[in-house]
Amino acid sequence: MSPPRSIALLIDHLNESPNPTDFSIAILDADSGAAYPERAYTKVDNHLGINAPDLPQLAREFREEYASLRRRYRRTGSADIHEQGLGIGMGILDITKCLLLVCPDHSTAWADRRRALLGDDVAVNCTTNPTEQKKCAMKKELDFCDLLFTQHSKAPSSWAHRKWVGKQLVNLILETNKNCVVDDQDGAISLRHWALAEIDMCSSVADKFAKNYHAWTHRRWTLFMLTQKAKSSNGLTLIKMIFQILKSELSSSQKWMKTHVTDHSAVHYQGQILKMLLEVGTHHSSEFLLSKDMQLSGTSIWAWNLLSESMEISRSSNFTSYEVTWIHRRMLGIECLNYFSGEHAPNDPNTSLNEFIEVEIKDLATANLVKESFTKSKIYALSYVVWMIQQIEGSELRNNCHAQDLTNISKEVIGVLACNKAIVGNVWRIMNTRV
Repeated sequence: MSPPRSIALLIDHLNESPNPTDFSIAILDADSGAAYPERAYTKVDNHLGINAPDLPQLAREFREEYASLRRRYRRTGSADIHEQGLGIGMGILDITKCLLLVCPDHSTAWADRRRALLGDDVAVNCTTNPTEQKKCAMKKELDFCDLLFTQHSKAPSSWAHRKWVGKQLVNLILETNKNCVVDDQDGAISLRHWALAEIDMCSSVADKFAKNYHAWTHRRWTLFMLTQKAKSSNGLTLIKMIFQILKSELSSSQKWMKTHVTDHSAVHYQGQILKMLLEVGTHHSSEFLLSKDMQLSGTSIWAWNLLSESMEISRSSNFTSYEVTWIHRRMLGIECLNYFSGEHAPNDPNTSLNEFIEVEIKDLATANLVKESFTKSKIYALSYVVWMIQQIEGSELRNNCHAQDLTNISKEVIGVLACNKAIVGNVWRIMNTRV
């Protein structure tokens, strides 16, 4: 039994030049007089549209055809059955592509798609080399995900699939360039191109679909994976590449936050990027990354300058009435405390720590305790002060500073916050543990 014509039409639209790079589900022009399934699709240049009123029937036909083909695929478990000169794996890729465009979180379809991509019957006409064929197939899969995300950007299963494709592609690049982790430029360049493409895609999705947790998480995962490979391999080329990317990402995320003030996902992303940049920059083989002046003073000064610059940007924020601003400052604060207690601490950690406490805790507390009204800025600032003091008192740093002064400040701040019965959440948890 031949598949429904709706499937063949959609596959033709997906494969014809120019390949679609943008896709939407909307109510299409009903005045064309076309019958189903022709009326279900339209394509203008690289834009593909699916007619929303026809969506239930399309989904039903796609599911039925997928279920039928999947039963045959599971029975064979190989590429022994061919239809019209193509392996059954290609049929699975085609039908799941149709199904996932209308049901993007179909985890079983994604699983079968991964199984088919690993098969030997996936036809890719870019090369005769098996490894290069796999790389081409994975790159085409990323193109399909790009198309899918222009309409469905928050389907967890689709992002999980993209991570899997990314891992496969990185492993294939490393397999092709076995020495890229040490001294091969081509492998490092290929990894850089992949990482930058992922970053650009995530940025585009986050800009189009605001506060997209999945996009920011995937963006962080991309850089985290490269960072781990760079640290484990000690490859100077790879370390230099990821160092430059992280520096650029820290700068771009700081600019992003100025225009997307309430984007919590972006704030957490910047905190993770800062942490990764510190790890790579203070790595034992990373001194060559720094300028000559920084090499003379050491990685400790470089790390503190980076933290100080980030903290100054946070302190100068004009959006102190937003909770996310103070969440970001907590992330920076804990990184500063980790710096003072870590192996790259300054030569005189006690003096430096007390100077940091003077500015970040005492001055901030003093400035907000004199305010009579309970503004959001005051509540968030005083809650931050108590939180920072708790972090210090719960660590070894309490022995390197005037702990009693901090305890007195904490009690005074909690007493002030307790006067406002409207304050809930974090402040009351603080009171339960401290009072």
